[in-house]
Amino acid sequence: MKSSIPLKKNKVFYVKNMDGGKTEMRRIAIMLTVVLAVTYLLSLSALASELSIRVVVNGAKINFPDAEPFIDENSRTQVPIRFVGEALGADVNWDGNTKKVTISLNERKVVLQIGNMDYEVNGQKRQMDTVALLMGDRTFVPVRFVSEALGATVKWNANIRTVYIDMNGDAMVSPDRRKGQ
Repeated sequence: MKSSIPLKKNKVFYVKNMDGGKTEMRRIAIMLTVVLAVTYLLSLSALASELSIRVVVNGAKINFPDAEPFIDENSRTQVPIRFVGEALGADVNWDGNTKKVTISLNERKVVLQIGNMDYEVNGQKRQMDTVALLMGDRTFVPVRFVSEALGATVKWNANIRTVYIDMNGDAMVSPDRRKGQ
């Protein structure tokens, strides 16, 4: 640290810091530590947003071998229905001519048509705020609407980007319903 003592008008006398520059080194070390900590924290949040979405059905993690779940433009988690439906014990049928998927479980029957916000549960019309999609060879459906129509409890944990679906009403985490429901 330098301090100045005015001796005469327009002349300044400098006194050198007597601690050998240790104060300046400490200041630099603190600034570097703060910069590294901020960089680390920002990279963690970026990494969390890049995590793939996981789906757990009745306590078992679902494997999606060729098509991954995603969050659509309406903030709904879309999943390939065959994998989730079969994990729930449902029959999943696709009609390519009408572009409809039918999911049947116990006494419940859910019918969705690609690109349509209307769907049926046991013959009664309902409406979603998003649509089922056909991507590649897979039919993606909004997991909350379909799972709840089949009688399951659905919870979303945004921190770890995981959907919990349970047919016994025991989904394991409290929901964070801000995104991805």
